[in-house]
Amino acid sequence: RRAFNKRKLRASPENLWKKNLEEEVNSWLPWIEKRGDKSPEQFRDAINPSLPLQQDLRNHIHSRRGSEIKILDVGAGPLTLVGKSCPDYSITITPVDPLAETYNKYLEANDIAAPIPTIKAIAENLTATFDENSFDLVYSRNAIDHCYDPAQAIREMVSVLKPGCYVILRHLRNEGFNEQYMGLHQWDFRIEDDKFLISRPHQTEVDINEQLSEIADVSCRQQDEWLDVYIRKKP
Repeated sequence: RRAFNKRKLRASPENLWKKNLEEEVNSWLPWIEKRGDKSPEQFRDAINPSLPLQQDLRNHIHSRRGSEIKILDVGAGPLTLVGKSCPDYSITITPVDPLAETYNKYLEANDIAAPIPTIKAIAENLTATFDENSFDLVYSRNAIDHCYDPAQAIREMVSVLKPGCYVILRHLRNEGFNEQYMGLHQWDFRIEDDKFLISRPHQTEVDINEQLSEIADVSCRQQDEWLDVYIRKKP
């Protein structure tokens, strides 16, 4: 691997994020053009309008049977991978991504119909698009560590979540370090002493458990290289 440029990491995370957005688009193009490329099963799931809601997400919904459940998928990319059907609930999914407009053009150019089109929204400013206390579940997979301010993105996710409900995050451990801080991989997520920590070279580490302590309860676990974080907004 190439040695990462330490001087680059002193640059503004937001400026680096803007600079590398095109690279993020390009990383998705083979997946769109080749119908999943090396992940055809994932692509089939993404275009399946009857894909069952994942069990872990289902387990963190505590509404009355038959209720409409509004799910926000943050950083969904071209197509949300959240399951769209559940026998216990009526599911409404809102996938968002800052690059949604570009992804939608590429999907159209490749004759791919999204079961649920992704709409444009920035994770760090979700409340500019959605009202507070709007969603029954807020989810993000492998995306928040690509933000320019993941701690702010998480606070915004909690803001648009209904009281008593969950934000669920699923991300790889220390992806910034593993990817040599290239492209949008500017941040490291890890779990230490049951705390969810966010860090980046030359910046103060953020303890999300402590930062959200007045508004939410945070629990987390690690399975191999994946971190699962569950944030329950206090009633």
